[in-house]
Amino acid sequence: MTQTFVNPTYYNLQRALLRFEFSPEIIELDITGLIPSFSLNSSIDSETMYGTISVIDSVGLLEGVGDNPPLRGEEQIILEIADSRSINENGGLSGGNIAEPFRFVGFVYKIDNVTTKDTNDGIQYDMHFISYQSYKAGTYEITRPFRDIQISEMAQTVFDDYFDNVADTFLEPQDKKPFIVEETSGRARCIIPKMRPEEAMAFLTKRSYSTSKSPSCTYRFFESTRGYHFVTDEHLFRMAQDTTDPDYDLGRTFEFTFLDAIPNTLDNFDMQLNNLETIENTERINSLGDLYNGAYRNKAIELDILRRQTNLLNEDGQYNYFDERRKYFDVKAFEQLEDRHTRKFVNNSHRTSSSNGRDEDVQKQFLIVVNYDKDRENADEGTVLSAETYYAEIVSNRQAYSRHIESVIVSASGPGRLDITAGDIIDLEVKKLQQPDGTNLGEPEQNRHLSGKYILKSVSHIMEQDEMKNYYTMIKKDWSESVDIRRFRGGR
Repeated sequence: MTQTFVNPTYYNLQRALLRFEFSPEIIELDITGLIPSFSLNSSIDSETMYGTISVIDSVGLLEGVGDNPPLRGEEQIILEIADSRSINENGGLSGGNIAEPFRFVGFVYKIDNVTTKDTNDGIQYDMHFISYQSYKAGTYEITRPFRDIQISEMAQTVFDDYFDNVADTFLEPQDKKPFIVEETSGRARCIIPKMRPEEAMAFLTKRSYSTSKSPSCTYRFFESTRGYHFVTDEHLFRMAQDTTDPDYDLGRTFEFTFLDAIPNTLDNFDMQLNNLETIENTERINSLGDLYNGAYRNKAIELDILRRQTNLLNEDGQYNYFDERRKYFDVKAFEQLEDRHTRKFVNNSHRTSSSNGRDEDVQKQFLIVVNYDKDRENADEGTVLSAETYYAEIVSNRQAYSRHIESVIVSASGPGRLDITAGDIIDLEVKKLQQPDGTNLGEPEQNRHLSGKYILKSVSHIMEQDEMKNYYTMIKKDWSESVDIRRFRGGR
């Protein structure tokens, strides 16, 4: 019986259905046998999921045969996929196709790389697709005003009216994805100026502010297999860890190891599935990038053209990461954060003034032109000026935090699986490298810089023949570690 169970890299494309929706009559063609490979991608930097299907066409699909129309780049593609875990949980290969496979509904928008086969009995080409729900939303363009409501409410309205529009979608109810939105602080006024819905969402993320729960203000709009998200990095961590959060989902956390020897037996299937085969620390340290791009010091200057004033973020307009960083991390009162750069190095590299009295600091500066009402209490209710924009706070926090959240970037690959997607949290355990001189031959220590919790920035599911691999890009919230300062009290 165990011989019917599969290894962690196996997958089965149960069905690939191509649907011609805009023909005089809706036509459906099963093209499963024509697909040797395909990919499916999600990223927190992409408003839609996307992928590419390679087709070996010996039946005239591209040009159209008989009553079938040619491919025009306006077709719906439905993929039903079973990965190794779902196959084994349903009895292995002896169980046949599983009843509830992973299902993705896409829109074919481009066909390219058309070549003839070596045997000249067919052609090969690539079909590129995006999420069908995103495609339908992208066929609209928005010009809409909003007045005195939260940015998160604006985002919900845009999603409900365009991404979740029930009219003419050709989508089954179960194929529609939910919207996960994190509440923003304050009320704002703005006009979405003739944008597609996904552009409007990006427009709103740049204006989103959180006073306490998510001080980084890193609001993003992206699509994953779990749904559409309008959230910050902090909210992604909360959804995976905090059971008091209404969006709590324990399934968003995955524990991975990087071990070089796991027995290839059925008893070790979960260990193999949760083990990365390759790992590369693609970005480790870039000190000049940190100094030049506001990771530790940046300044926001507001030029108020209405009152003819120059306003600073605080007394001197200076943002200092060392003063602000505790709000980005869950740190106890008796703990002190350790950063990848020493405070002495940062203070020595950033200078607030020089001997000749000029400000010669290399820090990044932002000039914000204020054409909105900053004083909400004294605002005239009839005014059309925007209010509660928090632009200075947003730009300083986002700039510094973004440099730190991507200060450690890891690329990795592992067995294919479809239960993990962009925005999930990876708890990675990496052992400290052993020295070649024969030292440290005991139990390997944990690599304290590479181990820890990461946000899964992107994942590519690459499927070829009957093998699937996942390729990950993960970002970590800095090297910062908390040190118990009580150990140093007393005699030190």
